[in-house]
Amino acid sequence: MRVRRAGSIAGMLLALAAPAAAGSLPADVQPLHYQLTVTPDVGTNSFSGDLTIDLQVVNPTTKITLHAIDLEIVDSTLTVPNGHPVHPTVTVDAAAGTVTFTLPARLLPGTARLHIEYDGRLGHDGRGFYAIRTLGRKYVLSQMESLDARRAFPCVDEPAAKASFALSAVIDEGLTAISNGPIVSDSPGPKFGKHTVRFGTTPKMSSYLVALAIGEFQCVEGSAESVPIRVCTLPERKDLARFALEAAEQVFTFDSRYFGFRYPFRKLDLVAVPGNFPGAMENAGAIFFDEGLLATGARPLESALADEASVLSHEIAHLWLGDLVTMASWDDLWLNEGFATWMTPKALAAWKPQWHPDLDEVTSAGNVMRLDALKSTRAVRAPVSTAAEIDDSFDPIAYDKGAAVVRMIEAWMGQDAFHKALAAFVHAHAFGAVTTEDLGAALQGASGQPVAAMLSGFITGPGVPEVSIESACDGGDTVVTASARRFAPGAPQLATDAASWTIPIGLRGVGEGDSVPAVSTVLLTAPRQTFKLAGCFSAVFANAGANGYYYTAYTPDTLRRLASAAESQLTPAERIRLLEDAWDLARAGHQRIGDYLPVAAAMAADTAPGVVEELDRELTFVGAYLVPGPEHAWFESWVTRTFSRVQQGLGWKPASGESEDRARQRRAVLDILGRAGRDKDVLATARVMIDAHLAGRERIEPTFMPLVVRLAAVTAGADLLPRLRALDEHEVLATTPDAPFVVGVLTNGIAATGGREPWPEWLSAALGNPAAQSEAWKVAASRWNDVRPGFAEPVQLSALVVATGQLCDGESRESVHRLFTGQAQAVPRTLQLTLDRIDACRDDLMRLDASLADWLKSEAARTPQGIR
Repeated sequence: MRVRRAGSIAGMLLALAAPAAAGSLPADVQPLHYQLTVTPDVGTNSFSGDLTIDLQVVNPTTKITLHAIDLEIVDSTLTVPNGHPVHPTVTVDAAAGTVTFTLPARLLPGTARLHIEYDGRLGHDGRGFYAIRTLGRKYVLSQMESLDARRAFPCVDEPAAKASFALSAVIDEGLTAISNGPIVSDSPGPKFGKHTVRFGTTPKMSSYLVALAIGEFQCVEGSAESVPIRVCTLPERKDLARFALEAAEQVFTFDSRYFGFRYPFRKLDLVAVPGNFPGAMENAGAIFFDEGLLATGARPLESALADEASVLSHEIAHLWLGDLVTMASWDDLWLNEGFATWMTPKALAAWKPQWHPDLDEVTSAGNVMRLDALKSTRAVRAPVSTAAEIDDSFDPIAYDKGAAVVRMIEAWMGQDAFHKALAAFVHAHAFGAVTTEDLGAALQGASGQPVAAMLSGFITGPGVPEVSIESACDGGDTVVTASARRFAPGAPQLATDAASWTIPIGLRGVGEGDSVPAVSTVLLTAPRQTFKLAGCFSAVFANAGANGYYYTAYTPDTLRRLASAAESQLTPAERIRLLEDAWDLARAGHQRIGDYLPVAAAMAADTAPGVVEELDRELTFVGAYLVPGPEHAWFESWVTRTFSRVQQGLGWKPASGESEDRARQRRAVLDILGRAGRDKDVLATARVMIDAHLAGRERIEPTFMPLVVRLAAVTAGADLLPRLRALDEHEVLATTPDAPFVVGVLTNGIAATGGREPWPEWLSAALGNPAAQSEAWKVAASRWNDVRPGFAEPVQLSALVVATGQLCDGESRESVHRLFTGQAQAVPRTLQLTLDRIDACRDDLMRLDASLADWLKSEAARTPQGIR
């Protein structure tokens, strides 16, 4: 600890005194440039900082207030041009998380320089500057988002308060350092055994984007668009970084050309961070991501590579949408996260179209629409006032709904027109901060259409529209009547018009032939409107391209016609949307389950992997939750009749040169037959394959292993289940219908000290297992004092709260409510959404039970030979 200057007031700003506030500081003084030297001491879990801030004085003032938490001010000096240095009085407000420097005389408008020496703590909680130990090494890392730059250095810790940064780090010999700027010097000292790494000055950026990583790293190097790119990892994992480098080069090239704005941060490092880093972070010029994301194995699974590339694509998109152009406040977080989510699949589709990232967009939109239908959903743009509320807003509403709304507006404007408008927006606001209104005005100005109203309706209000469609031929035209209301589960009359939307609707007529008809896009601006399509069509699909963020309700006859023509006249994305609409409307009670199941049957042989994977999710849910006991044999028979012929054509083993699409189709069809249909032949074959693999006679291909384990576990008993644990498919085994096995593994995992079972992951998977979820949750709740340390980080606890939303019974709901209410780090809105999900599942069961039984009986009466 350095000696404090006599007469100054210094103090510790305690993090636990109060939650960090998101409120703005007085605007009298604005930062222009930060020059910071950090000297960490891992041995004492502390660091010292030497900080100089160049300030713009906007209004006369005697006070400079900065954000600071857990920092001890050792000394401070203020100078102005042609003035003498003064030593301010330092006052700490621990509740507000600020420090104020009070001057003996007023500062007049102009520039000033504040020099601060201070000390801080290296925590272990992933906030600010923190330390970890792994593989016998020590690392110092940073994570500033959202309000944790103030734990690393005094600053104006607000997104709009952009400034340039010049960092230096004094570190031990043998270690390296990575920051936002390139290394401009590396010199010995200032003490023996130390060296000082100085980084180049950054362009203007927000404080939450400051990055520093210190430790033993090794890097693979490349470039794109003349920008040096490195991926840096622990030495042992360097070889795993090569795919990440290739992905980064491909994505960076695409994004740079898309925006047409030269990347301003001079270099790009991507650092695979050890120590369970929470996801990934778009630090300008130095993206951090969890090292666990690196795909492993001699032949990494294609899905693992796609996941890795998707995360990197998201963070690289942020370099323009977030780092270069930043939201003005955390209320508009969606401008960062929604746009980066929307941009992510564009670069991947250009590089790896076989991954079908466009279909993943449709599935993600469907998932967030279900969340947005809950009573406690929030608006995309929502006011926040604390760090906890900001952290809680990093949710699918900001990411996936934001992205879906952008995709809808892009489709309505046209890709080229939207591209030009967005590129112009980025150029106009480079190095600045923006609001939703800025975006709406820019897009409306470029299109001459009411984009601002469209954007406002979907961003500032909660919920999702339900658009009901009726169509009929009138002479040579098709008259389409569309009506809209807010979607709400339950009887249709309970759905309210609580929000006002301007909805772009893509109408695609479906008729004779195999060609995909053209699209007519209309704007629905009133609760009920009528439109005309040229030509007479037997049905109209009303979400062309699956670009619209709304549910579409059709009459039963129209739904049947659309299903029969789907593979020939609808795109794969549209077929997924048709399935999701029919399924979710049936669950909500707005249509009959008997209207959905024929649609599913009509698409059983669909070759698009995303379509049959959607069927897998839905039919497995039906079989696990909805089918009454006496009728289960009828449902299984229907599943077997519907999908057996498809499976016979696909077989079990891939043909030479087979596409990944066909392999995904095979896996989904087999999963439907095995888990929803309990097909005896499929389950028996899976058991034979597992026995042969365990005996070393015939190995199962890695991409096929999770499926075969899951199917073998359906009928496995005490003789096989323990042996399956050796296959390292822990989360798959957590879904076995053998509840005592699942509960036993979970119980033993919680009790073990240093055991190899990843029981937190096992618990999360078990909560999605209808056969064991209630019992697994009882174990977790009764052993909460032992379970809680496994979810120590706020993001981990939040993820567990979300996972309990898969429960579906009243007793579990009340237990979840009791346990998490009042938890210090469990944000109330996340808990309320979880309780709403459990309630919705219970309501679905009550709503669909009888109607599904009736449909199965009528189906069985028509095909008695199919029951076995």
